[in-house]
Amino acid sequence: RAAMPNACRELFSGFATAIAAGIILMYLTLVLLFRSFVQPVTILVALPLSVGGALGFLLITGKALGVSPLIGILMLMGIAAKNSILLVEYALVAEKKHGMSRFEALLDAARKRARPIV
Repeated sequence: RAAMPNACRELFSGFATAIAAGIILMYLTLVLLFRSFVQPVTILVALPLSVGGALGFLLITGKALGVSPLIGILMLMGIAAKNSILLVEYALVAEKKHGMSRFEALLDAARKRARPIV
């Protein structure tokens, strides 16, 4: 196993720091938006899943993790967070305004919002 050059090590550590700071800021923003400490956690659960899928795909295809895949992973995390926000917000509105149960609201959100997301 070859040692990683200092420039690459700096790049990856800086990228990890930026991602961590971004996730913390996103969580704080979502807490203010949803007025809850729990709802943002349900949204942020999609982020490790998207990163895991991207890393798994890189592993399956035998590609190396470099700058381009890191940028792609960053974009994927943004898309996953945006789609999670859309689903959760739609379910919350359906639950409050239409008097649906939480389960019905989640199913309705998945049915109606999944098509525009995909």
